[in-house]
Amino acid sequence: IWNEPNIGFWKSPKEEYAELLKMAYKEIKSNSPESVVLMGGISEANPQWIQMLDKEGAIDQFDRYNIHPYHYQVIPEKRLPKELKAFNEVADKLSEKPTWITEIGAPTSIVSLEEQASYLVRDAVISLVNGTEKFFWYELADHHIDPNDKEANFGILFNDLSPKPAYVAYAILIRQLNEADFVEKLDLNSQGAYGYRFVKPNQRVDVLWTTLNIEKVILNNLPP
Repeated sequence: IWNEPNIGFWKSPKEEYAELLKMAYKEIKSNSPESVVLMGGISEANPQWIQMLDKEGAIDQFDRYNIHPYHYQVIPEKRLPKELKAFNEVADKLSEKPTWITEIGAPTSIVSLEEQASYLVRDAVISLVNGTEKFFWYELADHHIDPNDKEANFGILFNDLSPKPAYVAYAILIRQLNEADFVEKLDLNSQGAYGYRFVKPNQRVDVLWTTLNIEKVILNNLPP
């Protein structure tokens, strides 16, 4: 219901958005009870917005929290985990329901092609291990060719639909983590290395990366 109503896409008082959400939810559920209704995806993971929805009696008038935690100005590890933790702590107290990230991305007019691919994998894993139910990368293909237009360069495909490195990274990530469940964060005793363990039938998948150029780590407690 709407897009980023906590910033300029909503022109009326924010309390009126809560009223719209209540009316829309009632109409959708009366006509299609099985539908999953998301609150308007908010810019950043802003807990004050859902506190406002709770105050206005709209916290139970949607089925999924919906956030757009863009951060491409800084590396994922510097901002995304703390932002998700702060949001989830408030959200769980107000109304326990899943959170979807329906927009997050990095334009290749600002970050390099390699950085976009790396950010995608790191963003997805950080989001999943912090309890996000669904993760949507923005977006599939570049709108048009203009290196000076940020909005034209978010795609993981170029404008002619040829793949960027991020497209390949996404495909590998999906293949490796399909049907996998998160188990634990790995203790790598490092300031620059990150590791997360997933399991699926008859297989363990460890996802590791470092923000340094190169780093040696030791994985303890490996299963036989």
